[in-house]
Amino acid sequence: PGFAPAAGFAVMSGDTLTTSYQDAEEALSRAKLTAERTERVGAHVLGTLGDQRQQLLGAADGLEAADHELGRTKQTISDLFARLARRRRCLIGTAAVLALIAAVLLYWKLRNAFG
Repeated sequence: PGFAPAAGFAVMSGDTLTTSYQDAEEALSRAKLTAERTERVGAHVLGTLGDQRQQLLGAADGLEAADHELGRTKQTISDLFARLARRRRCLIGTAAVLALIAAVLLYWKLRNAFG
């Protein structure tokens, strides 16, 4: 004769509906708080990552500059060694010429002394 709920559904009283509504509102409120906290944490993480990115870019620029300077230094050292080798050859050549002159002078002196 009256309204009958379908199988598996229970009829709720007004108090039960109010309690369910309040529970749903509390759950929604907690979900909003969680979302806000997550958003704040995410914003902080993004800010930190941005700072770290800038630091890494700065470090990369510093490394490139250091690499360039090392290349220049290597070239300078190579040039110094080349000059050192040339000067060494000149010094050895000069010493050889002086030794030859000394030997010739000694030969003439000995030849004139005994000759």
